[in-house]
Amino acid sequence: MENTQNPATGAVSNSYPVFSKTFFIMDLVFSSLRIPLVLLGIIGMISLQKDDPIYFSGYFEVMTGAGIAVFGLWANIALLAKKPSGITMAYYNIAFTIGSVLVGIWQIIIQSSAVAGDAVRVASFSIGSGFAFIIRIALLVCYFTAVKKFKLWLAQK
Repeated sequence: MENTQNPATGAVSNSYPVFSKTFFIMDLVFSSLRIPLVLLGIIGMISLQKDDPIYFSGYFEVMTGAGIAVFGLWANIALLAKKPSGITMAYYNIAFTIGSVLVGIWQIIIQSSAVAGDAVRVASFSIGSGFAFIIRIALLVCYFTAVKKFKLWLAQK
């Protein structure tokens, strides 16, 4: 809970948690960006050969991306409007994001065989993949924390 005290009056303000609001706005942007990415994923699926090793995982990538777009937009709009229903939708958003991260790991494993044998490509591929994974997990933990802070704030309101 982010109660702030006004030094002039000594009054305590029970304002919307800034951390939560910041991450809800950020995730609203990320969820909005998922819409064109899902559409590009569908186009990519159409252009892939069915025997391509990454083809099957593409279905899961599109499904998790669509879930992030739908539940992320729904959750963040509701949470910014201070509606408790946004909490449930945020948990769905988190679940789809975890699914998306797992699909990403699956695709990294599939694609790593394409760079095997070239030490420079393996190193750069590993560093890039690891960096992306760390950023996604960090943002996910922050979003989860923001939802928890919001839930606590809402309960004390």
